[in-house]
Amino acid sequence: MSALLFPSMVRDDILGQHADLRMRLDELAEEVGLRRAGDAGSEERLRALGRDLCARFNAHLEFEDEELVPVLAVLDSWGPERIRELHVAHARQRRKLESLWTRLDCEPDPDEVERALADLAADITTDMESEEEGLLSQPSMSAALLERA
Repeated sequence: MSALLFPSMVRDDILGQHADLRMRLDELAEEVGLRRAGDAGSEERLRALGRDLCARFNAHLEFEDEELVPVLAVLDSWGPERIRELHVAHARQRRKLESLWTRLDCEPDPDEVERALADLAADITTDMESEEEGLLSQPSMSAALLERA
């Protein structure tokens, strides 16, 4: 059974996920501030927020792999190059996620955990901005209708 796929719907879903990730990043930044101010319970909350961010970002990457890649494949002649770039970025981000998961579970030094979270947060922010300014802003993302088998 084939399904109609609207690239604009995929774009809207991704933008919604970006908004959610930005909220999580704001919560994380707030918790970092509390930790730096000496809040005794902030270290475990920071780890919990970090785990939640990792899970949400991993789900976001999976969504892009499953829903955005097919759109990019047929959207225009740049599709294969955009897909390659997306796969490279996702592979790098997944390596960071894997490393961060280990730190969240095993790293005794809260400063190291904070630095790893800050590195991932910067990567996520840069990635979202790049997507929003680039491939998600393409006029073809709002106009095309694709059929998926």
